[in-house]
Order: sequence, then structure tokens, then C-alpha cells
Amino acid sequence: MTASYDSYIKFWDLNKGQLAGKINTLSKCYDMHLSRSETTIASGHNDCGIKVWNSKTKEVVSKIDGAHGDPVSCVRFTPDENYIVSTSKDDCLKVWDVRTYKLVNSFEHPKFKVGSYNNKFCISPNSQYVVCGCKDGSVVFYDLKIGECEGIVQEQHKTQVVACEWQPNPEGYYKLATADDLGGLLFWTS
Repeated sequence: MTASYDSYIKFWDLNKGQLAGKINTLSKCYDMHLSRSETTIASGHNDCGIKVWNSKTKEVVSKIDGAHGDPVSCVRFTPDENYIVSTSKDDCLKVWDVRTYKLVNSFEHPKFKVGSYNNKFCISPNSQYVVCGCKDGSVVFYDLKIGECEGIVQEQHKTQVVACEWQPNPEGYYKLATADDLGGLLFWTS
């Protein structure tokens, strides 16, 4: 499944390498995420809204209009599927309750500046932390459970951080990778 800067979410048959179906979202789509249970899709749009879709019927379940002040650049379900987290170039990270689609928490900080519509954050496998890169190369760790910034690591990247990804480890610790727009890649462990 992919989202593109047009208005479609596309489903692909990986065995055949062919398009298997698509959803017309009716607005430019910057990002999408499939829930772990594969039942629901969240998509972020240039109209500053979030749409939630039933992955089987491809019907809209809910809309969060005006979720952000700028187009939604990244949207993710927490692994426990209790929340949707979103961000935008409005430099705000927001947490939405999946049962009600209401705002639970909002995070802003003078150091938290989203650099592009391609900036992708990640959520820890235990659904506790969001890690997002910033325009100045900083990496922000946000604690979803308490709704506060856990920390900001500066001066590790020399340019904007555009992607972050967690990898769970069977031994109980986690690895995190962050990438910047010049190809710099850092690995972190807990």
C-alpha cells in the first residue's frame, strides 16, 4: 500500500507486482499508515485534515477536519492502536483518541520545527514514545503516556532529520535509526 502526492491510496499485489486497487481520497495525500491489525488506514492531507478508512470496504470511517494548521505530513497509529499521532509543518505533534477521534494532547516546543512534508516520525513498539526529527538536525523524544517532551538530542545530525524508525529486539532492548536529508544515518540503542 502506498500514498502518493495525488489523491490516491494504492494497494499492490506484491506477488504480481501489479496495482490491486485504490482509494480516491479526494484531496492530495502526503502520508498514510495501516494499523497493525490491518483493519484501518489513516491518511494525512494537504487540506490539513486526517481521514480514517476501513481497509476492507475502503470507506471513510471518520474525518478529523482542521487537524493541523498546515498540511499533515505524517500520520501513524500507535502499535496498540489506541491513538493516531500526526504532525505537520505547523510544528505541532498531535495525539488523537481512536475511539472518539478527539484531540488528547498537543506538543509544541521552540526546538521542534518540521523541515518538510517528507518528514516521517516513528512510535516505539511499546506505544510510549514518539521520535521525530527537526529542521535543525535535532531529534525530539516525546512521551505519549505522560504527554511531555522526554528530551531533545541536538548536534548529532548536521542537517534536517527526515526519517526515524524503531526496530524491536527479542532481547528486550530497542534500536532506533534516524536519517537526515544529506544521507546521514545514525543508530541508537536503549
